[in-house]
Amino acid sequence: LLGLPVEPLLQQYSHDDKPLNNTTPSVTRGLRLPKWWLEKYVLIVVAVGIISYLGVLGFHTVWPPSLVITSPAVDLTTNTPTLQVGGDTQVGTHVTINGEVVTVSEVGHFAEVLPLQLGLNIITISARKTYSRTATQVRRVWFTPTVSATAPATGIVP
Repeated sequence: LLGLPVEPLLQQYSHDDKPLNNTTPSVTRGLRLPKWWLEKYVLIVVAVGIISYLGVLGFHTVWPPSLVITSPAVDLTTNTPTLQVGGDTQVGTHVTINGEVVTVSEVGHFAEVLPLQLGLNIITISARKTYSRTATQVRRVWFTPTVSATAPATGIVP
């Protein structure tokens, strides 16, 4: 290579990584922190983790339960005098229909038959766990009985 002797160059190269004149290198390798700093850092990370876990747990405790109404449909019109109200919720949830407590099965299903009044019926279904907010759904049902063609007319004078 360029007419230079190889052996002296290799020896010089192997000695170049050592500091000259027994001086310390000017660049400190690695970050050196006191031991107490690492302990406090770990303590802070653990504390933040525990607080986050408790926050999520508390959020799920007060969050309202799921409430899915399978019957009746929204804005239903019917000609039958009774109506089955039913749906699904989470296990351990207290359900009321128009303020009356309804039994919830082991899998979270509930059903109740209600008598209908002539005209508009407002049905309010609510679900609540022990410490949660209440989930509420409202259904409007119109009850219009059919008039039989063979029924005698009343109140009409011939």
